[in-house]
Amino acid sequence: MKKTASFLVAVAALNLPLSHSVASRDAHQDSLNLTALKALNFSTLNAAEVVLDKVEVSADANATKEPGKLTRADMDLITSKNHGITDLLKGNPNVAFSAKNAKSVRAGELAPQDISINGASYYQNNFTLDGASINNDLDPKKRTWNNHNNLWSDSTIGSQAMSVDTDLLGSVEVLDSAVSARYGGFQGGAVNAKTRDPKSGFHGVLSYSYTGGDWSKIYKDASAAQRYDDGDLADMSDFKKRRYRVGAEGYLTQNFGLLLDYSRHRSVIENHYNKKQINQNLYSFPNDRQTNDNLFVKGVWGVSDKFTLKPSFLYSRLDNYTSAKRYLDSQLTLKYGGYVATLEAQADLEGVFLEQTLSYSASQNSRDYEHDTEYYVYKPSNVKNWSTSGSAGIGGYNDFTQKQNTLSYKFDASMKEFDAFSAVHLIKSGFELTRQIGGYEIPKTYVHNSAPKSLTGACEPGDKTCVIDDSFASQGAVGQYLSKKTYYYAVKTKATQTNLAFYLEDEMRFGAFKFRPGLRIERNGDNNDVNLAPRLLAEYEFADKNFIGLGLNRYYGRNFFAYKVYNGVYRMYETCERSSYGGAYTCGGLANNRRPIRELKTPYDDEFSAYYRGDVGNARLNLKYVRRQGRDEVAMKYVREPLSGYGNGYSIFTNEGQSKRDIVTLSAANIAPIEIWGVKNDFEGSLSFTKQSRSFEDYEDDEMNDNVSYDGKTIKKSELPVVDYHVPFTAKFRHSAKFSGFSVSNFINYTSKTDALLGGWNRTRGMYVYERQKLPAYATWDMRIGYERRLFGDFRAFVNLDINNLLNKKFIASNEGNYYEYGLGRNFWLEAGMKW
Repeated sequence: MKKTASFLVAVAALNLPLSHSVASRDAHQDSLNLTALKALNFSTLNAAEVVLDKVEVSADANATKEPGKLTRADMDLITSKNHGITDLLKGNPNVAFSAKNAKSVRAGELAPQDISINGASYYQNNFTLDGASINNDLDPKKRTWNNHNNLWSDSTIGSQAMSVDTDLLGSVEVLDSAVSARYGGFQGGAVNAKTRDPKSGFHGVLSYSYTGGDWSKIYKDASAAQRYDDGDLADMSDFKKRRYRVGAEGYLTQNFGLLLDYSRHRSVIENHYNKKQINQNLYSFPNDRQTNDNLFVKGVWGVSDKFTLKPSFLYSRLDNYTSAKRYLDSQLTLKYGGYVATLEAQADLEGVFLEQTLSYSASQNSRDYEHDTEYYVYKPSNVKNWSTSGSAGIGGYNDFTQKQNTLSYKFDASMKEFDAFSAVHLIKSGFELTRQIGGYEIPKTYVHNSAPKSLTGACEPGDKTCVIDDSFASQGAVGQYLSKKTYYYAVKTKATQTNLAFYLEDEMRFGAFKFRPGLRIERNGDNNDVNLAPRLLAEYEFADKNFIGLGLNRYYGRNFFAYKVYNGVYRMYETCERSSYGGAYTCGGLANNRRPIRELKTPYDDEFSAYYRGDVGNARLNLKYVRRQGRDEVAMKYVREPLSGYGNGYSIFTNEGQSKRDIVTLSAANIAPIEIWGVKNDFEGSLSFTKQSRSFEDYEDDEMNDNVSYDGKTIKKSELPVVDYHVPFTAKFRHSAKFSGFSVSNFINYTSKTDALLGGWNRTRGMYVYERQKLPAYATWDMRIGYERRLFGDFRAFVNLDINNLLNKKFIASNEGNYYEYGLGRNFWLEAGMKW
């Protein structure tokens, strides 16, 4: 006990609270005096004393937990399907997911999920990792091309440029309203992820995880069962996911710590589609493979007790090895992600705390076919006999590379509090300079051979466009020849932009009043606009630890390279035809362009918020109303008039998009753990009400001004109700408890009835006709059970069992018109490993 007391006195003398590492509020508090901590003689503590210290940390963390922030301890209690950042945010009442992400038939995927914050477009959030951007600013629209036969695009990863493994993280914070002037580049919110620092001593981890279709209940619509069996519909539900992780961390010297972590997450998916569409007696397709690698290295160097450096490097790569549907020799790899290198510097100077972040990242969203020069599509015959459909194709499509490079420097200064003009002031200011390059390239010419016709003569030796077979035997022909060649030429485009932002804010306290005026000034390098984003927060403490507040804020969003980088790409093809075999090809010249470039304004949101937050007994309550109005939002418009070089019509990006959202959230959580039968429990619940409207679906929606029929009335398409990422009401409940080496957590999510739009082209009326359908409400219950046991010394074995959708609830994820797609039923994830 004497040695334990000496340890606590030493910590107190250093002014380092035991709860510091998981509950710090200010940036400078996060920089611990690691040199001093390292100097403490931890060897004097026995195992029982160490355990007691851990309990104290956990309790302090609960007492000071910030809204919207998850600590490492919180993350360890959340079930996660793919270990992605957004998987951790399902309990946040201001975050919405697309129901399509929950489909049973897509359970084998590894790509990170997109989210909407406060009803904004899912691509208008700002994701950062240790202050470095990990946003996909090239083309963040989420697309899924099951056939992989689009010449210029393919399935995309979505709004995050990288799929970051959450075991690397120390905290994740969602800033969704009344956001400080320090943060910009969003209309929804900012998601700030911080990686872990190495711990003192020497520690490591080894683990293995597994789930699969055999450990999952897959729901499919019985009316579409035959279409799934025949391969007409994409099905990724027969899968096996395995995850391997190894890590080590510790201090190599008294003031330098190092953390190494590597994980590989692999999903092997049965390729049902081509096994049904291709004659398996003649040709077999390999299974699809998705692999997500994360390699992370981080150092912490306590140069002095006032200055700390944190260099880090993350390599995050997601590869999807698959094949085009119905075609031989069509294997391809979709490549996502890249790397980010970051250097953080923190200096605690006299009167001011400085933070600097220098980062460089490179990411891609590319396609690589194994056979990428020519493609041939024949009529099935006794020779071209591998297809069970109306055409027999062989070969891949063209390769393309999309790359994004970002160099960024951030400087933030936080002055120590001082008294002036009868108020206590806390002034923060800083700037950010970012240089981005986005590029698109098709590296070589690709030829698409098609349009088979009857052949009456002989073939030239080695000519793959000519086949002697029975394809046109009914016409008396001896074979077939391909009469059309389409050349897709090599092309390379690039766009750059340099963005600059300054901010200044002063948090002033006058007794029970707090007033935080701020201003963020952003220069958008894409359009050279200078945008002023005022930020204002007023708060009054009307009772002890009970506050009411108002906020008026403006947030400028993101512009993407997609608005410019594809200009000129779509015209780089030419179609040539011949009327007889051996005859000359007649070519029609290059195609028209599609998208004229127009200078675009930066989209923005104006926000009004009102809230109450406070402690009542052992309950921490938050009630908040947020109104958002989106203006100058980017949406495409199709112009039906001729333009030189663009034909008789063209699509153009505009700032004609608008949106409006009203969100009310209520949340409650215990402050100190609640003891039940000798076990300490934590509870948290929330309710969320959302109403929203939007005049566009996404930035490529070029039909917003078209007339459509909706529930029997003719309206503009822009007036259709918002469907995706919109849930009018949700209720969420979380519970966790720890006892005797076990940890148990529960998450219950209730989703109200949601709208679905059913529609199609009506030739008689000359417009799309839509009708609304209500999808039923549903509730799901996720559970995690963990167990940890000391083996010897510091070595501990651990097991985590995640049970998603514990009650095996069958719910509709989407209405596809003539069939439903259902969410994933009960699913088990098992992780086992050792740490020390």
